[in-house]
Amino acid sequence: MESGMFSFLVQDIVQELPDVRRYRFDYGLTPFEFYAGQFCVVKLPGSEPALTGALSLASSPLRRDSFDLVVKRTGNFGTRFYDGIGLGEVISMKPPMGRFVLSTNNPQPVTAIGFDYCVTAIRSFWQYLEDTQEPREFNFIHVIRGARNALFQSEFSASAQGARHYLPVEREEGEGVFGLKEIAELVPNVGDHQVFVVGEGEDVRPLVEEWKRAGLNERSLHVERWS
Repeated sequence: MESGMFSFLVQDIVQELPDVRRYRFDYGLTPFEFYAGQFCVVKLPGSEPALTGALSLASSPLRRDSFDLVVKRTGNFGTRFYDGIGLGEVISMKPPMGRFVLSTNNPQPVTAIGFDYCVTAIRSFWQYLEDTQEPREFNFIHVIRGARNALFQSEFSASAQGARHYLPVEREEGEGVFGLKEIAELVPNVGDHQVFVVGEGEDVRPLVEEWKRAGLNERSLHVERWS
């Protein structure tokens, strides 16, 4: 194992969408800790020079039997990983990192906005809150453009209960910016919440700019941009 790297075997592969796969790794005896929302920099096996990708951990840090990573078949790393990695492959990754993290000691309500398949970190939030049975309000607005992009929709729908609210929004390709007006219609008091936004750059940038123009508290806004 490379210095400063963890190595895990691919134990299971699940086809979640036509071009998105979920990879499950058993912990075994390896000490591997993370906060809900963090990511790992993963190395493509056999690539020289090393080809790496940042993948958000897609499961609760409290589920200590295994953890999930998700790969979409896009870009150089994503396409090669998706096409080339099978069961039993040894995958090396750096320790978890990142500040797109759900606080464990803040009772403030949370609203998360995730676009299409960019919802892996939010799945980690969701499972963590399910595991802890925290009473704080958690609203997940899932903006979906077609069934090919509806990652984990059935799972979110089936497990929403109590303070966890799943709010899917179906949109057409090219329909325009999903912004504060649409968010406020679903969560009227969103300005009082901790807000997490994750998606491709073309979706995230306009929403962040609108948030700032509206004079809302920038310290309550957390952003994870995929490109």
